[in-house]
Amino acid sequence: MTTPLAPGKESPMVSNAAFVDDTNLFAPSNSNLERITDVSSEFFRIHGIEINGKKTELLATNPTHNGTITYRGSQIKPQDKSNASTILGVWFSADDKAKATTELARKDTSTICNILGRKKTTDKKCIFIINAVLIPEPLYRLSATLIAWQEIERITAQYRKVV
Repeated sequence: MTTPLAPGKESPMVSNAAFVDDTNLFAPSNSNLERITDVSSEFFRIHGIEINGKKTELLATNPTHNGTITYRGSQIKPQDKSNASTILGVWFSADDKAKATTELARKDTSTICNILGRKKTTDKKCIFIINAVLIPEPLYRLSATLIAWQEIERITAQYRKVV
C-alpha cells in the first residue's frame, strides 16, 4: 500500500538502471545456450539492466562448437581454447590444460617480484607481502587447475630469489 504525497510535493525520481559486472551462463549445447541468452536478455530488458556485449566472452568446452552466438545484439565468437578466462577470480581454459593459467600465474608472480626487488624494504616486509599476497592469490586463481610440481617450483622460485 502506498501513502499519497502531500499536496504540492513532487514524486521523487528513482533510477532503475543497473549494470551487471559479471554474468556466467553455462549450457551443455549451443541451442541450450541460445535459449538461456534469450531468456536472460528478456529478463535484463524488463529490469533495465545493461549488458555490454563487447565485454562478453564465450568459453566453449565442447570441441564441436566453433560458431558464434548473438547476445544482446552482439556477435560473440568462442575464445581460443588455449586462452584463459576468469570466473569469480578463478582462471579457466577451454582446453582444460594448465599452460595458459600457469603462464598467467608466472606473469603475475614475476610482476610482483620485480616490484619488490626494486623497493627499499626490509626482509620482514617482503616476507609478509609474499605470505599475505603473493602466495594466496595464485593459489585461489589456480584452484581449478591441476599443476605439475615442476611448474609450482618455477613459480615459487621467483619469489624465493627476492628474499
